[in-house]
Amino acid sequence: MLSQRTNLLVEYENANKALDKAKPQKKQMAEEAKLAAEKAFEDCSDVARQEIKQFHRRRVNMFQESLEKFAEAQLRNARDVNAMLAKSLTKIKQFEITDG
Repeated sequence: MLSQRTNLLVEYENANKALDKAKPQKKQMAEEAKLAAEKAFEDCSDVARQEIKQFHRRRVNMFQESLEKFAEAQLRNARDVNAMLAKSLTKIKQFEITDG
């Protein structure tokens, strides 16, 4: 998309230069070529803007999903550690010390 847009920009700039240099009898054709190049460039730019917005939305959604999965994993891990510590504490409390 970027290379296509760059090519269209070059064509648009060339059409502008051609319009500036055009003789009066060819001015109308140069103006039409300039307008066509400008429209093609703007259309391509609009599509690129939409694609960038979609890309950013997808990227944010993916980041959000990853963050949610990470938080859930951390929560599961914390629960497991808590259960293990509680079990260990119970075993320690049940441990009898004998005077020997």
